[in-house]
Amino acid sequence: MGSAQQVSVDVTITPDPSAPNGIRFGMSSNYKQGGQLTFKNPKKGDWFEIDFNIIDDQKTGYVFPDDKKKAMYVKTISSTTDPCPDNWDDPQYWDQFEAKAVTSGNETLKVKNLNETIQLFAFCLWFTKTPKDNGPCIPYDPIGSNQNAGGEFSFWEANMTSVALVTGFIVILAIVGFTLWGR
Repeated sequence: MGSAQQVSVDVTITPDPSAPNGIRFGMSSNYKQGGQLTFKNPKKGDWFEIDFNIIDDQKTGYVFPDDKKKAMYVKTISSTTDPCPDNWDDPQYWDQFEAKAVTSGNETLKVKNLNETIQLFAFCLWFTKTPKDNGPCIPYDPIGSNQNAGGEFSFWEANMTSVALVTGFIVILAIVGFTLWGR
């Protein structure tokens, strides 16, 4: 049985009059690679428990909505150029990357990533100044990537796979040999 891998992601909110909605977002984490969050399990059966933590040093007042389902939308994508789920009126969810709770005065969103499927996904974090009303909200839409569908093979699993492949090849050769020369 696997275990939870703890991940912390800081989402920085900064006022910026030239940015959409007057707010600029940034994201930092040890799991951020090439502009996206990348998840690869240390071993088979592991999953990720992710805390998205708001860093609001300039006191913009933005937090996550009370409703976890309003705090994050997510969908699978085939390319980083595919659109993110950033239409407030069209909520989208994916059971592999799911919001579980809004905590710490609405400054932390807890997400569980099962990482059972190799998949690129787009997600949208929603921020509001009226969390009890769940909005109005403004979006921040990063990209994520599940890399290994539940971890790497163990040495034993890799060896058993090799044995099965070699055995299958020998059986096929025996059948072909018997068919050609056994008449």
